[in-house]
Amino acid sequence: MTFIFDSTLIYGYLSDCGLAVFSKTNNLKFQTENTLKNLIHRYAQKIPKERRMLVRKELRNNPNGKGYGTFTGEQNAGLYYKTGAINLAQSDLAVLYSDGFVDYLQFSQVIEILRKEDRAALDAFSAQKAKENPEVFGTDRTFIAFSPK
Repeated sequence: MTFIFDSTLIYGYLSDCGLAVFSKTNNLKFQTENTLKNLIHRYAQKIPKERRMLVRKELRNNPNGKGYGTFTGEQNAGLYYKTGAINLAQSDLAVLYSDGFVDYLQFSQVIEILRKEDRAALDAFSAQKAKENPEVFGTDRTFIAFSPK
C-alpha cells in the first residue's frame, strides 16, 4: 500500500516486504524494519518446516490456505501491519520490494540499474546472482522502483 501526496510517500508493509529509499548518490536514506525476524524468533526452537508453517499460519490471510502477507487479511495479520510516511527529494529512488528482492538492495549496481530503468541489465544481474546462490537470490522477487517527478 503506497500513496504519494506532493513529496510525501505514505507507505504500509507487512513482515519482510518493505520500502527502501536511496539518495541521489545511491546511499540508503531509509529502509523499513523486517518485522518477520521477531515472529521467527518466537518459533526459533521449532524445526524449519514446522516454524515456516507456524509463521504462515499466523500471517495467513487467505481462507483457501494459499498466500499470505497482504493488506486484505485476517485480524491476526493486522498485528504485523506497519505504516509510515517519508518525504522524498526529487533525486531519491524509492523501491517497494518483496522479501525475495531485499537482498539485491545491498548491491550499488542494482540501484544504478533501477535508476537507468535497464530491464535487460537487471535480468542479467539477477540471473547471475540466482546462479551463484539460488537459495538467497532465487526466483521469488518482486519490486516497484520510482523517483518522484
